Amino acid sequence: MRFREAVRPGRSQVLGAGRIAVHDAGSRDRDFGAYALVYIIAGAGTYADTCTSPRPVTAGDALIIFPGLRHSYGPEPGGSWSECWVAGTGPLFRQLEAEGLLDRARPVLRPGLDAGLVARFDAVAAAVDRGGGESDRLLLARVHGLCAEVVDRADRVTGSGLVELTRGALAADLRAPVDLTALARRLGVSYDHLRRTFLREVGVPPGRWRTLRRIELVKERLAAGDGLEAIAQALGYCDRFFLARQFRAVVGRPPMAWRRAFLGLARG
Repeated sequence: MRFREAVRPGRSQVLGAGRIAVHDAGSRDRDFGAYALVYIIAGAGTYADTCTSPRPVTAGDALIIFPGLRHSYGPEPGGSWSECWVAGTGPLFRQLEAEGLLDRARPVLRPGLDAGLVARFDAVAAAVDRGGGESDRLLLARVHGLCAEVVDRADRVTGSGLVELTRGALAADLRAPVDLTALARRLGVSYDHLRRTFLREVGVPPGRWRTLRRIELVKERLAAGDGLEAIAQALGYCDRFFLARQFRAVVGRPPMAWRRAFLGLARG
């Protein structure tokens, strides 16, 4: 299926869909001028845009292309990949972006290679090829559903694994500050996606989880008899006064009052 020009300016419409085999460098430093969903079904390569550094992509990954965002993607020189794709324009797609389903900060999704998803892409392409065989409204609804399924599968596939990687990074060195935006970028997702996924699975945002983890370690050291100055130095607090303020905010009482109560309960 070839890409076709919009015939109803200002209206939502599907501009094309199909399968292609890419045997060269693909799309380089290009503004597509429309929305597109690309699903890689064989091969591997890279993706980058003006907001995203180059990252590897492979079969089972999906790319979201946005109008006005210059991008580059495709197989490595001398390589190839095969893809399913669908493209569209108009208010529907802008609304999907406004609602966060399509996120410029998250152009690479990892739903995994799935025969059902390939069949969904093929069904949209067949409907486009039939021309008048399917109403524009129904076709747009199918594309909307396809976008939602890709994002949902990516969320489910990367959820627990993403949370475990985040926990590991947050707990690796409790003395050093963590840049959550940089961590999200390193894990291949947007900060908002990282925060939503972590909050959904753990019950608190990642920054709060790290604070609570540090406080639990403070409690362990208080129970062992360590002083506040030594604890602050060991766990990376700027001083014992900040530690005491944070402890009271989280626990509801000062550190030494907590230790007295804990030791009293332990003896009782």
